[in-house]
Amino acid sequence: MIWRCVCCDFHLTTRLLLVCGTAIGDKERCWPSTGTLLLLKLQSLLFSVTDYRHVVVTPTLLLLGQCLTHCPVNTLADLRAGLFCAGLMIDTCSKAKRYAPE
Repeated sequence: MIWRCVCCDFHLTTRLLLVCGTAIGDKERCWPSTGTLLLLKLQSLLFSVTDYRHVVVTPTLLLLGQCLTHCPVNTLADLRAGLFCAGLMIDTCSKAKRYAPE
């Protein structure tokens, strides 16, 4: 179980750095891919989202917040990814009874 959490945390940290670097440096598509979005949805179903600090869920929420605040919407695919991220953020925060400022 701990090994899975460490692997998911590493993967999310890598994605977070990729999204941050792309959002700052390039003006190309910086939204997560469909596979990454599905992985984030799966993580919110597998792991406990009600914990205040969780090894996997907290970086997931940080990644979603980073995408929602820093990634521009240029195409229809960007809009689709943004709506999916927003829905996932609302779903995760409503289950945990939290407030997401993004």
